[in-house]
Amino acid sequence: LQTIFRYLDENSLYPAILAGDLNSQPHDDSINCLRGKFDVFNDSRCDEPTANSSKFGWVQIDYIAAAPQSVVKCEKFFRGSDCTASDHYAVIADLEL
Repeated sequence: LQTIFRYLDENSLYPAILAGDLNSQPHDDSINCLRGKFDVFNDSRCDEPTANSSKFGWVQIDYIAAAPQSVVKCEKFFRGSDCTASDHYAVIADLEL
């Protein structure tokens, strides 16, 4: 994450949206680090799992986040309802800049 933060800062690439499988759960240090610079839109649905891990079972590891904080507004965040093609549900957000 520090590499991503530095790249965004050095190249003035804001606003920025980060979305995908981060392989970290909401209480992990990496997600807490992400919260230091990004709004993490999953926080509104933090108890909703997004993937089935063979080690941990159903967990939330897929995220949508934006920086700088308070610039991108999340109108709606939700998890898709179908994971037949993957062991992940899609995470979906309606964002407003």
